[in-house]
Amino acid sequence: MDDNLLYYVASVLDPRTKPSLIVSQMSEQDSGLIVSQMREFLRDEYPPEPSVSCEVDHPRPAGMSETMWRTLRKVQPSQEVSLSDIDKYLDSPPVNRSHHMIGDADAEWILKW
Repeated sequence: MDDNLLYYVASVLDPRTKPSLIVSQMSEQDSGLIVSQMREFLRDEYPPEPSVSCEVDHPRPAGMSETMWRTLRKVQPSQEVSLSDIDKYLDSPPVNRSHHMIGDADAEWILKW
């Protein structure tokens, strides 16, 4: 398994475990290395879609001075800095094994989730 990163990638695709299974079974150093390699691999394979400029979506509010608007835009995070979908998925908590609307024995639980 150590020879191929795809086995690890496949294991985190289960939303019930995500990286927690790897973290629980390996040392902190080894699991950290594997998870960071997976993130890098997934980011390379699935790059984020280009974002639309913030300026088009959010014009300066009426009554706000141009100077204040420029200052606010400098200190507010841009869309380019936001987390990728991969990071959001891996950093979010695993889903509960037993969802209140989906039975544990339901073979299609992942589709319903």
